[in-house]
Amino acid sequence: AGLYCRPRQPGSPPTKQYMNKWLGMVNEVVDKYQPDLTWFDFGLSSVIAPEYQRRMFADYYNWAAAHGREVGVAHKHRNIHQYTGILDFERGREDRLTPYPWLTDTSVGPWFHQKSSRFKTVNELADVLVDIVSKNGCMLLNVGPQADGAIPDQGKQLLRGIGAWLKINGEAIYNTRPWKVFGEGPTGNTGGGFSENKDKPYTSQDIRFTQSKDGKTLYVIVLGWPQDEVMVRSMKVDAAAVDAHIELLSGGRVTYRINEQKQLVIQPPAQRDG
Repeated sequence: AGLYCRPRQPGSPPTKQYMNKWLGMVNEVVDKYQPDLTWFDFGLSSVIAPEYQRRMFADYYNWAAAHGREVGVAHKHRNIHQYTGILDFERGREDRLTPYPWLTDTSVGPWFHQKSSRFKTVNELADVLVDIVSKNGCMLLNVGPQADGAIPDQGKQLLRGIGAWLKINGEAIYNTRPWKVFGEGPTGNTGGGFSENKDKPYTSQDIRFTQSKDGKTLYVIVLGWPQDEVMVRSMKVDAAAVDAHIELLSGGRVTYRINEQKQLVIQPPAQRDG
């Protein structure tokens, strides 16, 4: 059927025949299906020679330019040039704010349907999404279907839950940019792929920041419902120059003050909303 190339010994470099076939198959997918994102889930860096990597990137980006499209290539290797594609972390993420955009691919539960598997909670998903966006990343979320193609009930509940959260708080996620720091608080995360199971739950002391594209609006996102005042330590505020337009995304004003250290101190509302 012509699907495979000649067998080779483990560890031996791929042949030109293999790489030409690989390049032709990638270009065929682009020509026929016009993907917005091409995502490589295998050893792009370790298997495909740099010359063929460059040809693939060039062919895809030139095709996009000719057709007026914005496209991306996701890969899992830091040794590919930083701004050539989109660095991807499977079930993990960056532990710092980066100057380049990156991607997390994860799942609400298993990659495919398993009856006994644990699913994430809406709160866990929301916290991780906020942390990712604050560090200049995006989330690619998988929902493993059942054998008949149906989305399992747990998956539906999670999607509806995160959708309800985004309906209220999406302004702080969509079309935003990172701030000068990604956040503050005691809880960090382990950087890199396959690391999400090592992370501890976030608390009400953990804060993340995003800002609007024009830099005029700063979003302060607390990753747990606070029982006491929230002190934002990362920003110094001149009380005389404050524009007193501080509000919840769900609507309503916020009670706040500026302390002696010029830090913003927010009094949370008695009841949570979103």
